[in-house]
Amino acid sequence: MKEPYWPLNTCLFVTDFKGNDPRWVYWMLKGIDFVGFNSGSAQPSLNRNYLAGIPVYVPPRDVQAAIAEVLGALDDKIAANERVMNLLNRMNEALVSLAQQNGRYSTLGEVADLLYGKSLPSTRRVEGDVSVYGSGGKVGTHDESLSEGPGVIVGRKGTIGSV
Repeated sequence: MKEPYWPLNTCLFVTDFKGNDPRWVYWMLKGIDFVGFNSGSAQPSLNRNYLAGIPVYVPPRDVQAAIAEVLGALDDKIAANERVMNLLNRMNEALVSLAQQNGRYSTLGEVADLLYGKSLPSTRRVEGDVSVYGSGGKVGTHDESLSEGPGVIVGRKGTIGSV
């Protein structure tokens, strides 16, 4: 935090970075899976005395700064992309609302044909320039297409409803 803050008693926080780059400490802490250090029974809890002994690799300060700068820039880019996506989602909602005012009700079947994809295990794929998609996104390539496009893919197993 760059501004004043008040962490509640449900938090751990750092103010003494012991000569390390605070931004690097942030990224280093984000990389630790603290689940294995749970000391609670009914409610998950971290005991700072248990955490103090976790071994961590500490690069020189200049390397810490370089790592923090790169990861910070990537984090900033992700945040910018999320702002763009939020704006696009709001625009989409506005356009859909406008279309509903000027459109008509129908059924999904009258708007588009939803077809089932075909099985193509990785052992049967021949690497090529055709992207192969599963419900979670691109999973590989193949040398021939099932559909020429344009098309929209909707997850029906695993990531149900993702578009």
